[in-house]
Amino acid sequence: ESYLEAVGKRLMREALDRCDGVQTKAAELLHMSFRSFRYYAKKYSLVRRDDIYETGNGEELPEAEAEGA
Repeated sequence: ESYLEAVGKRLMREALDRCDGVQTKAAELLHMSFRSFRYYAKKYSLVRRDDIYETGNGEELPEAEAEGA
């Protein structure tokens, strides 16, 4: 793992912690688009797969909807 990747991963983890795991707010804090933040969060395994597909009200999407089917 390169030094820059390690720094980016640490900053994203800290942003997620500061925003109580809310990816949209963490992305705003880092001045990133939500889509970029989600890509790197998945790449660095910073969020569980279940967290990626949650709706805003704490309910999970049905499996077919979550997979885009």
